[in-house]
Amino acid sequence: MDKGGGKFYQFKRRPTVRPRRVQRRAVEHDLIVDSEHLGPRRSRLSTLTASRFLIRALQFVFAFAILVGGGFFVWQARGLSGELTGQVLAAKDKLSDASEAILTSEFILAKNSFKEALDLFDDIESEFFAFGQFALLGSNLPLGDSSLLAAQSIVRAGRELSTAGVAISEVMLPFVNQIDDFVAPGSHVTLAEFAKNFGDSLIQADDKLAGALASVDSAHRRLGYVQPESLPVDFRDEFITLRAQLGAYKHLLADGVAITKSLPQILGLGGESRIMLLFQNTNELRGSTGFPGSYGVLNLEDAWFTGITVGDIHAVDGQLIGKRIPPPKPLRVLTDYLGVRDAGYTADFAEASVLMQNLYEEAGGTSVDGVIAITPRFMETVLLFVGNVEMPRYGVTLTPENFVDELQHQIEIVEQGGESPKQILFDLTPIIIERIINLDEAERLNLFTEIMDMLRSKDITLYFNDQNVQQAVTALNFGGELDKRWAGDYLAVLATDLGGNKSGGSLKNALDYDVTVQSSGQLTGTVTITKEHTGTYIFPDGVALEYLRVYTPQGSQLLKITGQDEDRGVDTFEEYGKTVFGFWLSLEPGESKAVKLNYSLPDSLSVQSSFTGEEYRLKIQKQPGSDTETRVRLYPSSAQRVKSYYAPLKLLPTGHLEYSAETLKTDLIFKAKIAQK
Repeated sequence: MDKGGGKFYQFKRRPTVRPRRVQRRAVEHDLIVDSEHLGPRRSRLSTLTASRFLIRALQFVFAFAILVGGGFFVWQARGLSGELTGQVLAAKDKLSDASEAILTSEFILAKNSFKEALDLFDDIESEFFAFGQFALLGSNLPLGDSSLLAAQSIVRAGRELSTAGVAISEVMLPFVNQIDDFVAPGSHVTLAEFAKNFGDSLIQADDKLAGALASVDSAHRRLGYVQPESLPVDFRDEFITLRAQLGAYKHLLADGVAITKSLPQILGLGGESRIMLLFQNTNELRGSTGFPGSYGVLNLEDAWFTGITVGDIHAVDGQLIGKRIPPPKPLRVLTDYLGVRDAGYTADFAEASVLMQNLYEEAGGTSVDGVIAITPRFMETVLLFVGNVEMPRYGVTLTPENFVDELQHQIEIVEQGGESPKQILFDLTPIIIERIINLDEAERLNLFTEIMDMLRSKDITLYFNDQNVQQAVTALNFGGELDKRWAGDYLAVLATDLGGNKSGGSLKNALDYDVTVQSSGQLTGTVTITKEHTGTYIFPDGVALEYLRVYTPQGSQLLKITGQDEDRGVDTFEEYGKTVFGFWLSLEPGESKAVKLNYSLPDSLSVQSSFTGEEYRLKIQKQPGSDTETRVRLYPSSAQRVKSYYAPLKLLPTGHLEYSAETLKTDLIFKAKIAQK
């Protein structure tokens, strides 16, 4: 039992096949999920999700990289003659064979094809070095021309990709063999043996994966030496696109390598791992999270869910007597001390997670290895896969459509004042986990696709204490962090609901950001935040009270603000390398208000327009759990024009750029060049 006050649900494995069922112990409140009732194959597959995802991610990333590299040789061979032409085409074919073999998990064939491609590239490179330009006599490549240098660079890139392919194939082969042995009918490989072997293979893979990454990085740099102008006109645009894509996939592979290094620790391979789960209520936003009224601590051992402690966050915070620290000023309208429940007020989820862990341990909770925060959308999506859940004790059946309303009604109305108003969530959590375990592999892969979408939309945010893993999480933008390094224009609006109810769910939110470029190149920004209260006075709804923080580039100067609660003032401060404007806004049910902020952006971001054009860059970051209609407009001065721009911006007949979306689903980056007319 965790000293934080939660109830522990245990997932146990038994050696015999039993009918599918759930047993409860009335006193201990344990949930015993019998893994063997899934049948031999499905029970084993439930332990392989992470390993299969890892293998498939590497498969697709590397196969794409090989196809990118291999594709260059078809047209490059047009400029060569004789034996060289045949060698280049043969090397390209071997790369194609290898990439197809990777995608079908035929890693012995892939390894052999990569080795044959590598030998061919060695021969080709030897021709270049042994005979120099004389090897190209009779071809239509001009001697000394940059086309020769392009050919040499591309050949070397092919050699690097082949080298990486050999290493990747050697890494993947033992994983696939271990999985096949484990899930084979009649297999005598135990879960413990599989976990140990898989963990050992992960550790042994480190050096080879690092070598493969170095080779892919070298291939990307080699292609960077190639001037598109030296290539046939028909292939220049394709080359530029593919080279950029190879760079992006190189970074994804780097993230995969970083995660692989720490995967044994996260999964508890050869030991144990504990992850804190935060069940957010996005009808009561805090900052980097919604209000986490309930939490769980998920225990993993040898890639298996061994149990989960589920509890009420208020019970944890109640243990902080004598250890209380003052909360940030805006939170003092609700509380006189900072608890785990309000740590998410911190704008950066990584910092909020560290604070949550510290407070949780101060309250007597166990140490954890990371924090995962989920919004109600996660549970709604899971219910689509696992089906409706009947909760006879509470007289409800939870569905994707009624999950939020029924859960909130049960907690805030029916059970309010009882001994455990959140008991319905405690009872629901292990049922959901058991059903996820019972999904077949195809269903679980589809669920994984949805989870990836929720990571991008910040309905799931991650933090891991292991900095190798966290670095990859940050690179993938799954960490809910504020971008402290962004050097261009920037905007993030965080709302904190402090009315003591759940009225945030009744607010319709809209954000407009208009940027005007002065003839001098100076930029001014106008942020308009519009909110409409569509709810009632009936609890848990009621009067909405929000404290809003608008994060702008450091050095921005507020010129004017209108529409906010004037009697509460406006705060201006620096945080995370940004200038922040903070203010209050209250709304009665049926009321609509708009707050407008005008500010000048720092001189360092000025667009010194010229005939060649100066780039404007903007990053907008979404608040986790928020749902906001968003519009962005960029207005050049009358003496200027938009020279170029990138999606998702659109150029309108009026000459300005615009972006519009019914809801901001993820962080966005906008780029455009402004020039003189």
